[in-house]
Amino acid sequence: MKLGMKVREGETTTYIYLCGIKPARSIQLTNKVVLLPVSTSPTPDDMITCIMKNGSGSEFELGILIATLRYTTAMIRIDSDSAKELIVHAWNSQTICVLIGALLDCEVTWYFQANSPANMFDSKTKISTITGHMLKFPSKVEKISKKNCAYLEKNIPIAFALTDDERFWHATNALWSYRWSANQAVQLSVIWGGIEALFLIEKNIKYNLSIAASRFLTGDDSLAENIRLLYQARCKAIHERKKGKVESLIESEKLLHDLVLKCVQFQSVPDVKSLLK
Repeated sequence: MKLGMKVREGETTTYIYLCGIKPARSIQLTNKVVLLPVSTSPTPDDMITCIMKNGSGSEFELGILIATLRYTTAMIRIDSDSAKELIVHAWNSQTICVLIGALLDCEVTWYFQANSPANMFDSKTKISTITGHMLKFPSKVEKISKKNCAYLEKNIPIAFALTDDERFWHATNALWSYRWSANQAVQLSVIWGGIEALFLIEKNIKYNLSIAASRFLTGDDSLAENIRLLYQARCKAIHERKKGKVESLIESEKLLHDLVLKCVQFQSVPDVKSLLK
């Protein structure tokens, strides 16, 4: 079975099926990418025929399709002028999926790319499994309100531009992916990896990071002591394998989320030298 995105000669539109989110309306995320709500009701026979007769013939791929297609609640439509351009935009749209999860602080996963909308899936749909790394299925569907639809429409282009900076890209990936571990210590490690990536402080990390993060968020040192305590919980989790209180995980995750949102608001990652003056 060959995994990955596929488009055929002459195709100028493709779709990525998403689980975990459902927008109240369509959202124009970029000039090439639209997020759409969708409801699906595929038949077992169509899914079997699509994969086993008209597709890869992979039982693995069929199993994932059966497990996820009825729970697909959104899809991304990518439009381009050529098949060559389409595959590039389709692949890059996965970055947008990560950013949606990070900005809305929710679980979102995707498994399939196809040549037809999820609500029009049938036995003739050409479908491809994007990756063999099967992500944890979302625990709930996050309904994206009209207000948040407008927020994404305005801010996804800003966040997408910020991913050129590895610090922001690492932070948003951490915020999206920490949920995939069931181990609280590992979750804390991932979250704090994202926080530390935004500041890249090498000396006296606990003190300087706490000051810089507080000033970036509030303009003063009012949050510094609380951030230091959260950093201590991070150290115990990573170095002593002590998972600590669940509140430390929740507050650390909120801290990373607040930092990511502030980066989008400022359209910039933290200027550490300026913050520590």
